[in-house]
Amino acid sequence: MNSRHRANLKGATSAEEAIEVGGKAPEAWKAITSMVGALRNIRDAQYDILRGTGDDARYAQILKTGHGEVRGLNPDDVPERILESMRTRRYDVGYLLYLASIDTAYVPGSFEERDEEATVLVDTGIPDGPLLDYTLAVTAIPTPPAPERHGFEQSPDISLK
Repeated sequence: MNSRHRANLKGATSAEEAIEVGGKAPEAWKAITSMVGALRNIRDAQYDILRGTGDDARYAQILKTGHGEVRGLNPDDVPERILESMRTRRYDVGYLLYLASIDTAYVPGSFEERDEEATVLVDTGIPDGPLLDYTLAVTAIPTPPAPERHGFEQSPDISLK
C-alpha cells in the first residue's frame, strides 16, 4: 500500500466514513480492502513455513503474544484491537492501515529471526498447567470374588442330536 491511498482516505477508518469524506476516499478504501487478502496470503505462507520448527508449544506461544508481525513489538504500545488481530490472524483494513503507518512491520525470514523477536518469552522452566506425576507404580490386581450361585445355573447342551 502506498502513502497515496492513506492520504486519499483523509482519516477515514471505515467504508461509511470513506463515503462521507468523498473524493478519492471510497476508491482508496476499495483498493486497501483488496490488499487485505494479499496480506492474509503472505502471513499464511509465512506461518506455514515457520511452523515446521518441531516446537509447536513455543510456536503457539509466539503467535499468542502477537510476535512475528512487527519488529520490537511491545504489546503495551499496541491498541487492543490491533493486538487481537495479530494474535488471531484475523486481518482487516484497520490492521492493514496500522501496519502501513509504522515502519517496523516485517515478515521473518528464518526461524532464528522469528525467535529473536520473541525474546520476551523467557522459558522459566515452570509449567503453566498443573503438575502430573508420571512415575511408574505397581498396582496389584485383586482376585475377583467367586461367582454367587443361585441354583438355577445349567450347563448348555452342546451334543449333536
